[in-house]
Amino acid sequence: MIKLYGIPNCNKIRNTRKLLEQHHIPFEFINVRKNPLEVQKIAEISRHLSLQDMFNTRGSTYRRLKLDYNNMHDTDRLNWLIREQTMIRRPLLENKGYYHIGFNEEAILKFVSAGK
Repeated sequence: MIKLYGIPNCNKIRNTRKLLEQHHIPFEFINVRKNPLEVQKIAEISRHLSLQDMFNTRGSTYRRLKLDYNNMHDTDRLNWLIREQTMIRRPLLENKGYYHIGFNEEAILKFVSAGK
């Protein structure tokens, strides 16, 4: 089953949920604010996706913390994503051990249909 990680009040998450529902694609939504991902899970995801792709530098959490992505080492970037999981770019989808990040309808539909 497809897993969708994010926070419920995010427009990209809402749009992704709507897209999956419209196409009758079953999914499990994981609210990372209420159920944070384990350290090992984030490390696993970072082996499949680049930290640059995972790190949301446009969000309110990033701005509030006044971080400077360009002056951080990868270890610091990963540690920030572990501590502040709302900084993980959305939507983040998992399908059979593979990951997709970012909202693009065509890419999401292709990703979720892989392996059917």
